[in-house]
Amino acid sequence: ENLKHINEPYNEHTDIHLMKAISESETVILAYGAYAKRPVVVERVAQVMEMLKPHKKKVKKLINPATNEIMHPLNPKARQKWTLK
Repeated sequence: ENLKHINEPYNEHTDIHLMKAISESETVILAYGAYAKRPVVVERVAQVMEMLKPHKKKVKKLINPATNEIMHPLNPKARQKWTLK
């Protein structure tokens, strides 16, 4: 099964596991690329950002210094040095 095209890529169980991992972590690093700007993903990003609000002190973003936007860790600019904000 191609996981990119499943009907329900996340549900309440996903959120439970996500929140458990966030609660148990010292630092949460957001590192996603342009894929998160796709219309089908934008809503989920907003939901996750809302879930992260109570934990904002531990949230960092992997930033592309050239654009000041969140980038994916496989971006060539991330391979030399990580900029976390």
